[in-house]
Amino acid sequence: MEKDHYTMWAELFEVHARAHKVIDHIIPRPGKEKPTPTDASFEMWTILDSTVLQWINSTVSFDLLTTIMEKGYIVMVAWNRLADIFDDNQNSCVVALEQDFSSTHMNDFPNISSYVNVSSNSLISLRMLEHQLVVVWSFNWFPDYLSRTVGLSP
Repeated sequence: MEKDHYTMWAELFEVHARAHKVIDHIIPRPGKEKPTPTDASFEMWTILDSTVLQWINSTVSFDLLTTIMEKGYIVMVAWNRLADIFDDNQNSCVVALEQDFSSTHMNDFPNISSYVNVSSNSLISLRMLEHQLVVVWSFNWFPDYLSRTVGLSP
């Protein structure tokens, strides 16, 4: 599953969980935590948690399943592990794109149009990753650098 697919999958999964009134199994709310084994609601909570866990397990790839699965785990653990996997992947992509962008120099291109096209593609990719700090840095830095390079006044 790719980041875009994960984001869509997670959103659809949350809708499904809300519709079945089990959203608190993946997104904690105060007062809706896992009950203790002596609590009267423990058995029902365990059944619902196992059902939601089955939904997750049946909708992710085998590779992801083997990554998130462990004996006795609960839905929230699986949900958070999936989020961590895709957040880590997103950060790796951002680092690679930022390196590409920062190592792109205008003197490597035949004209400014080629340079702007390549730089813009990197910025668009960063924006698609929704990594706001890098995008803000890039957009704040890019016009200043371009104006100095081309000789325009800010």
